Amino acid sequence: FFFKQKTAYEIKECDWSSDVCSSDLDIRPGDDFHIEWGLGKTFAPGWTAGVTAYTHWQVTNDSGDAVTYALVRDRFFSVGPELLYFYEPAKMFFSARYQQELGARDRTQGHNTVISMVKVF
Repeated sequence: FFFKQKTAYEIKECDWSSDVCSSDLDIRPGDDFHIEWGLGKTFAPGWTAGVTAYTHWQVTNDSGDAVTYALVRDRFFSVGPELLYFYEPAKMFFSARYQQELGARDRTQGHNTVISMVKVF
């Protein structure tokens, strides 16, 4: 298992997304590229603490007749701590993380908290 190591690096998600339309307006949002990653250290059996980050870039321009701005692309970055526990008898992961967003362009900026539970089958 992942937690028998002392230090770990993980890319949690890497994707490219495309939208096909946006509500009643003639706007097609540009394509987005996302990477979510983490770096952690096991400090006790089953327990890992570390830092996680998320990056979001709009990589193509919005299009359509209702677009009134030129060459404005969304982006933001977030970073924060994560605590993860693996309960081996049930093969379950529990995690909590907090991330502060920064460097936002053409979108709101704030923070997010994620609590998750995963069962391995």
